[in-house]
Amino acid sequence: MLRAGPPLAGTGPARLSGDRRGVLARIFQERDWFWLDEEQGVIMLEERKLSPGWGWIESTWMLLHGNERKSHTISHRLYAGTEQAGFASVSLFGGLEGAIYDQNAQRLVAVAKR
Repeated sequence: MLRAGPPLAGTGPARLSGDRRGVLARIFQERDWFWLDEEQGVIMLEERKLSPGWGWIESTWMLLHGNERKSHTISHRLYAGTEQAGFASVSLFGGLEGAIYDQNAQRLVAVAKR
């Protein structure tokens, strides 16, 4: 998800903040499960598959409730820092306060010029 900060109009730089593939690489789990509603006995299983080059992630969500099973698959496009919005020049930071953008950054902030 991208959140835009001022200024977006005119000729000033645009600031885009969003999660990035580096963070995903650090926390990625191929499979996971958790109680969606423990009292009702509803369990959610999730299986994730990455495309070559980490351009897409496909997630299959399975809800289990007694003998019932529902499944849904979705795909998400994953963006690297310099791919965001196709600006002419991009500077990357690890936070809104200008922290270094590295493998430990919690956020990606791109300051881009058109």
